[in-house]
Formats: sequence, C-alpha cells, structure tokens
Amino acid sequence: MESSVGGVHVYEGLGDEVLSPRARAFYVKAFTEATGLTIDDMYSMDYGSFNYRKALRLRQVGRLLAKVNEMNAFDGSPSLVLTISKDSASDGGNGNEEMEVD
Repeated sequence: MESSVGGVHVYEGLGDEVLSPRARAFYVKAFTEATGLTIDDMYSMDYGSFNYRKALRLRQVGRLLAKVNEMNAFDGSPSLVLTISKDSASDGGNGNEEMEVD
C-alpha cells in the first residue's frame, strides 16, 4: 500500500508475512463486499494505466449499483441506471450514453 502523508511518501507491504487460508478468505470476502471488485479484476497487463483504472471504477460502480437495485426491488423502490456523460460532439449530439455494467 502506498500513500503520501504530509509530503512524506509511505509504503507498507506484507513483507514476509504469510496469511493463513482462513485469514486470506476473510480479507478477500471483505474486499469484495466493500468494493464490488473481485481479485481477478485486479490482474491485467494494463493494471495501473488510466484506462484500466477508469474501467475498474466503472465496473465497481456498476456492481455496487446492481446491489442497490436488488435492495430497491425488495422494497419496491425504482431501479437506478448508470448514465455516462460524454462530449455531445462525440456521441451524435445527445451528450449521454446509457451503459450496461456487469
């Protein structure tokens, strides 16, 4: 994990720590529940690039939105849709595109 705190760059990793299978399963489940992402989403040749980070965020928002819509269906609330705003010149003039996410 990397961060900057007060202008100081900090890096912390697991080093030589080994997680038990039970702890690993716990952390993976907590990560998946909190972020909507899977461990497989983190593995890519493009990991770290702007386009990959953007695609990950859209996937994350889409999956979390699907969970909200499951809850909305339970209590009769309307479903929500993710709409990506674009430059109107690049999409034929309407400025928006509806996007399905997995």
